[in-house]
Amino acid sequence: MTESKGSAGQQASDTKRIWAISIVSSLVASALFLAFFQPVIEFLSNLVSGILAHIALGMLDSMYQQAALGSERTMLFSIFTVILSVAVGFSFFPFIYLFVSKTNFGRSMSGTESKKTFRVLMIVQCIMSVATILSVFFIVASSFIGVQASATFEQRLSISKPHLTNDQEENILSDWASMQTRADYENIMKNLELLAVQGSWNLPRRLI
Repeated sequence: MTESKGSAGQQASDTKRIWAISIVSSLVASALFLAFFQPVIEFLSNLVSGILAHIALGMLDSMYQQAALGSERTMLFSIFTVILSVAVGFSFFPFIYLFVSKTNFGRSMSGTESKKTFRVLMIVQCIMSVATILSVFFIVASSFIGVQASATFEQRLSISKPHLTNDQEENILSDWASMQTRADYENIMKNLELLAVQGSWNLPRRLI
């Protein structure tokens, strides 16, 4: 009886020791993570966020560059690019499928090899499909922004023309033709609005 009590007490002591070691280990691991790994993770997170933000701003600025070329050119180019992107993105798998299944290369493969090959092709097709959808979305968004920006500028300039001098009109047209970023577009709009306030004429609401 005494031995069983001693054994039970020893087990309880060992259990407490294990729990204490586990808690201390967890605290030490958390401290090490906070001290070493968290700054690295935060740095990588900020780096990735900065790169993505830079890419997004660059893509947005490119939309306004397209607007400076004129809405007609933007629309025609966008339609052509969408058709080409869809044709390339969604025709990859059927073409490869026919190549693999109808040629000696495909017939020479075993059933397992064939399944693996088609599995890889499906993964590649999914990646290309996602890339195609994103590309089409960007093209449509770019076209939409270009048309809206061009329509806003042309309408506001047409209303302002009777009140502008030749030099003012040429400067505005020059600024529009050399537009490279969204900030340039905002400056052009602010310039037209300032001239309208000074000359006491009304401008319509911006589309974008």
